[in-house]
Amino acid sequence: MTKTHQPTITTIRPSDLAIGEHYPYLPTSWSWEIRNIPFACWPAEAGRLAREGITPTLRLVKDDKVVDIHIDGMTTAQFMAHWGLDAR
Repeated sequence: MTKTHQPTITTIRPSDLAIGEHYPYLPTSWSWEIRNIPFACWPAEAGRLAREGITPTLRLVKDDKVVDIHIDGMTTAQFMAHWGLDAR
């Protein structure tokens, strides 16, 4: 019998990082999470997010997945302004 690999959504939080590991622009003192959502999971996850009114601080597409970055209490505009970035 052949075992098929089911894509899964993975989540990374500051507490998951090894000593010395970090993400630029995401201080470990902030409450954040990165959700890697494979394209195969995206239709169902997009529906769930819409129903629950969840909007990430940042969203990007990388390789074969959608990456949602959620930072508690921070909008995209606030994030960009905090770091002096221009969204244009």
